[in-house]
Amino acid sequence: MTSALHYDDIETNRVEAIFGDNGELLVSLPANHASALISFIETIRVTNSWGEKRIPYHARLVPLVKGLLVILRILLKHSRLFDLGGVIVLKSTSQTWEQLPDGQFLFRIMR
Repeated sequence: MTSALHYDDIETNRVEAIFGDNGELLVSLPANHASALISFIETIRVTNSWGEKRIPYHARLVPLVKGLLVILRILLKHSRLFDLGGVIVLKSTSQTWEQLPDGQFLFRIMR
């Protein structure tokens, strides 16, 4: 098991290297950063679930607006989380998280 990255340790090159070497990435975040990452992951899951299905425009609009708000939130308040975006969106198949007794959230991102 690899040690978890913390918010201040998140950099694109480091994230990519750890994920490439181990096939998984552990990230420990405080609640304020964790809620933004959870919203981002849930938005990705919703849009990925559409697949080839023909979803009506009005049914796609609300999740897309929520996704835009999540991205703006990350951009303005949690910019280092963008460095996890490439791994979450393009390379991983599983993203899980749990809240630890100390209030931190542990994210496990796997292939």
